[in-house]
Amino acid sequence: MATFFGCDITESAEAGNDVISLNSALEIFRIIMPKQSPYPLIRVGGSRDGSYLVPNDLSGIGYCLSPGVNNFKHFEDELSSRFDITCDMYDASSDADKLSTPLIQGKQTFEKNGLTSMAKQTVFPSNNG
Repeated sequence: MATFFGCDITESAEAGNDVISLNSALEIFRIIMPKQSPYPLIRVGGSRDGSYLVPNDLSGIGYCLSPGVNNFKHFEDELSSRFDITCDMYDASSDADKLSTPLIQGKQTFEKNGLTSMAKQTVFPSNNG
């Protein structure tokens, strides 16, 4: 029997704990499949590693959560300065004093913390409530 994210896939319509139907698995793929954006893409964060192509539709976005910035935050710097987006950054492998640019007061926070499995009970504490 095939599996999908740890669940057995069955061709029958009956699904239960840890079993999903083939149609359900295909529907998940349809939902998560990349789609063409109706907005042109813009590069945010410069031309180096750590920059991203995002749809040119950032108005109304006020918050960015960045789990894993290493020591470079060019993307978050541009989000904060150009688009007035608040960025909370987390990275267990870095420290605030090692970041390539200083934190932008009132727009950026950094916490030495990282993503782990829920089994380890680590979550992102936030100063923003």
